[in-house]
Amino acid sequence: KEKLENHKIINNISKRIHYLRNPRYQVDKAPTSIQKATPTTVFDTKNTFRVDPPVVQFEEYQMNSVYEIPVKLMNATKISQRIKVIPPATDDFTLGGVKYPGNSSGTVAPGMAVTLLVHFAASSLADKDDEMVVVTEDGSFKIEIRARRTPPKLTLPSTMECHTCWVGDRVDMAYRVVNNGGDAGFKFFCEQEEDDLLQTGESLKTGCFTIFPIDFYLSHGQAIDIYVCFQPSFEGMHHERVILACDNQTSEFYDLTGHADMLDLKICQIDGNRIDESTAPSTFYFPKSHPKATSRRKVTIRNCASVRFNYHWSLFGTKELGISMLDENLHYAIEPSQGTFNPCEEVDFLVSF
Repeated sequence: KEKLENHKIINNISKRIHYLRNPRYQVDKAPTSIQKATPTTVFDTKNTFRVDPPVVQFEEYQMNSVYEIPVKLMNATKISQRIKVIPPATDDFTLGGVKYPGNSSGTVAPGMAVTLLVHFAASSLADKDDEMVVVTEDGSFKIEIRARRTPPKLTLPSTMECHTCWVGDRVDMAYRVVNNGGDAGFKFFCEQEEDDLLQTGESLKTGCFTIFPIDFYLSHGQAIDIYVCFQPSFEGMHHERVILACDNQTSEFYDLTGHADMLDLKICQIDGNRIDESTAPSTFYFPKSHPKATSRRKVTIRNCASVRFNYHWSLFGTKELGISMLDENLHYAIEPSQGTFNPCEEVDFLVSF
């Protein structure tokens, strides 16, 4: 029995001992490739470092200011590792510094974290995108960098309708604009760039339209009135396009529309009989009647224009020297003597003698 125990001890002494291989020297380890770097997340198990935050995003920034966000890279492996950081490519984002844990000069122990200081100097209020690449001993991954401001949201309609106006007259429209989004500044421009060179003052004139004010700034919840003046010089439909540019380097097109019309009244019926332009009389005759008797005729007039307007009848006595507006007994009366003509409306008038 004692002899067997001794043989067992000798066999254990001669037995081959297997140790765990150092992960740094694995034979099947793939070489590091920067070109195949992939985006990372804070709990990405494919990467040997955990990133917090996974996406560096700057918000509500202003021009000519510098902002900083720290990014932590924690070593999630069981061995110490070294890393290399390739900074962002654009001038807006820079790598302000790298802080290693303790007094380390580049080696990150398991469970420890490196702090990257990402700086953003806003040269404009536009959205920015960039990335930086982290190269480790086991591969590489990308960290996205973004700059985003809350976009403005205006209640201004895409088509500003000025309706119908007489040629030579003027219509003023006011549009209440509320900003339900982020703070921003705005300015109107003409569709054609050469027309912008002709603008002076605080209003923009394009065609028969004038917009005031030409530029304005709205914070969240603020409102302003945009005035559009339509003053046509010829008959027909008028249409212009303007551009509303925002200080975040975005823009939208807006349409200005209005219709210019001329006064157009036509006699369409006399005593219930419909007539056309060729048969319309130039003189209105009454049949012979006795003194103190009354004769009546009905005439129907149509408003062929698309504008609503008020009217009243005026009777004049004709003399050899011209037309007299004196208060004379003209023996004629028209009812109704005044009223309102709606667009394309026919109104009956009773003419008495």
